[in-house]
Amino acid sequence: MAKINNWTRNETIVAFNVYCKVPFKSSSKTNPTIIKYANMIGRSPSALNMKVGNFGRLDPELKKQGIVGLGNGSKLDEIIWNEFNGNWEKLGFESELLIAQFQNKTIEETVEFDLDNLPQGKEREALIKIRVNQSFFRSTILSSYNQNVV
Repeated sequence: MAKINNWTRNETIVAFNVYCKVPFKSSSKTNPTIIKYANMIGRSPSALNMKVGNFGRLDPELKKQGIVGLGNGSKLDEIIWNEFNGNWEKLGFESELLIAQFQNKTIEETVEFDLDNLPQGKEREALIKIRVNQSFFRSTILSSYNQNVV
């Protein structure tokens, strides 16, 4: 009998990050973003794609479009959805921090900007939080508009 490998809270938070970055219609086990993050968290692309589909069932915006997502999901999916849906700043920072940890990097190493060239007088931690969230928000906006933002 195969061992059941339940999703952890951290893996599920990263999966919700991916859900927000990848347009639901583009989500598949062959999507490069799905593959990238699946490898990062030690899951198969199929497993991560299914988790993304589980979040789809909780999304009222998809329901308005007649899209229901996958029928089954875990209690943890609902907990993560309720904790982070509508709290994008918290999701952006916590999920990007976890992504850095899954890569055995600091968050500074995963964000593409030069810390040595920050304007004088700025606090590094605050700027990092802003930069991480900006990247997350940009991906989320692009996903929401199917990569077409004018």
